[in-house]
Amino acid sequence: MEGPTMHALNTVLIALVALLVSASLDAQVRVLSPSQGQVLYPTRVVRIEWDNPTSLPVDLRYSTDHGATWEPIATALPTRSFEWHVPLLDTVGVLIQVQLMATAAPRVIAEYELPDSVRSAWWSGQSTGVVTLTRRGILCRIEGALLPASGGYLLGLDSSALMCPYPGARDSALVAIGGRLVVVSTFRGELGGALGGEHSAAITALVAHPRLPLVAAGYADGTLRLWNVAERRMLGSVLSQALGAVTALAFHPDGELLAHSGADGVIIVEPWETLGSSTNRIWLRHADNLSTAY
Repeated sequence: MEGPTMHALNTVLIALVALLVSASLDAQVRVLSPSQGQVLYPTRVVRIEWDNPTSLPVDLRYSTDHGATWEPIATALPTRSFEWHVPLLDTVGVLIQVQLMATAAPRVIAEYELPDSVRSAWWSGQSTGVVTLTRRGILCRIEGALLPASGGYLLGLDSSALMCPYPGARDSALVAIGGRLVVVSTFRGELGGALGGEHSAAITALVAHPRLPLVAAGYADGTLRLWNVAERRMLGSVLSQALGAVTALAFHPDGELLAHSGADGVIIVEPWETLGSSTNRIWLRHADNLSTAY
């Protein structure tokens, strides 16, 4: 995805002389034509068709160097088809890309001035407010869509502290302090008990499961740990296959998969229930190391 206004991409690989057509489909937009195996000829017209369930217009582009650079075919199309006059191209194949474009800027519904720069933030409880942790370790809880933040709680944490929601607890969060996971009250700003003992390496990434009372923590030595926060016990500890410290963690929205990355930019996606031993592991390569994942 390129740029903040692009919502979805769909790419079709088309060779200009007797070739296969391959498509990478997206949940929002689906290319209907050209179809698999269709041959395109330079200087002739080909009809590009796509399924677009949204009201957003699309841009069409093509690439002759495997996506390194792109040339426009048409922009801001409100329709679901376009007649493309195939140019004379010095190549055996071309990538055609369909992009959904956002036409409106994000709408600000509330704006707050906090006492410091924000390190992490999320909706609290039943989405009635926002919980934030600032760089200087100040916990702020903002309630109401139009009410300003009324101060905050100084937790005395350093700038490397991480925080995530406490799954299933509306007024609590988990804070990573060094190699420990500590429960904190977001309502009173009080630090509580720790989950298990302290690991020798510092926690460098932290994420809560979207449904279960489960938290994943990544450490500076490459360790990955899973915690059952309801029972306050560790479910398992494995060494990530990524290089160096764990820099980013993210659960899939359905809760089945966990993605983790290290300093080499490799993103590993695997079922959390078989973490470290799964045969269904997916390896992805990023151009740089990640610091945040969603």
